[in-house]
Amino acid sequence: MAERSSGRHRAGAYRALFAIVPLVFVSFVGAGCAANTPSPDDLVDETAQDLTAQELACEGYDPTAAQKLATTAGKREGLRSQKRCYRYVKNHLTNSGYPVPAAVAPGGRYSGSAYMFTTWARQNPDALRRLGFKEVKLKLGEAPPKGAIIVWGRGECGYSKSHGHIEVVNTDDGSRACSDFCGRVKTSRRCGIPDVFIPVRADGQAAPGCTSDDESCAGKTDGWYCSEKRDFGSYKCANEVVALGYQCATGKKCVSSGQGRTAVLENGLPQCR
Repeated sequence: MAERSSGRHRAGAYRALFAIVPLVFVSFVGAGCAANTPSPDDLVDETAQDLTAQELACEGYDPTAAQKLATTAGKREGLRSQKRCYRYVKNHLTNSGYPVPAAVAPGGRYSGSAYMFTTWARQNPDALRRLGFKEVKLKLGEAPPKGAIIVWGRGECGYSKSHGHIEVVNTDDGSRACSDFCGRVKTSRRCGIPDVFIPVRADGQAAPGCTSDDESCAGKTDGWYCSEKRDFGSYKCANEVVALGYQCATGKKCVSSGQGRTAVLENGLPQCR
């Protein structure tokens, strides 16, 4: 789904992460949110392996913020697509009290297409955390939680080959999501798994009683390390505490140097392949 912005905004700021920019848009020809309907043979049970409340709590999930964002997005229920999914998701964020970072706002480096939200999030994990979100991984058939932002890549699940699609989950069972319109969350073997970003608590901490998914930073020098528990995960140590986490794209693994699982870096972030 293409972001719609006027030409005079295209040279906007890139690094100012929390400037709220007015959303002004014009049409891009060929952009679309509508997806082809998968055949019945492709469908899988959308709620077969839901994340449990405890698992979500241990990820730092904020149910209050999630409910607010889901309710805001759900106001588009019953309306038709305007082929402006990225614009409306950012409207939902703004209307729910989230300051949209300049990098993804109109004129920002990652503002052009829906799939770019994932690109921005993975290249700027600290900014994603400050926004109030965290990426989590789902298994095929696992329903995304309410209030999650889900992103489909270019051409995935029948969405735009140029722009992909983005939407906010607005139901408890994860079966429906809204952008500029609301529809069924499309989970099928052919579609694969969307990128999922959940609202998290402001302190960024897991619920009491949860254990970290990553190894301790005790005794480790500052820097990035590949997780020993999740091959797609990595974490950054600073002053012997976990300061930041990073996840590779679906199907890719963190590359380590082999000594203490120190991550091999690329453009300042852990390399994935």
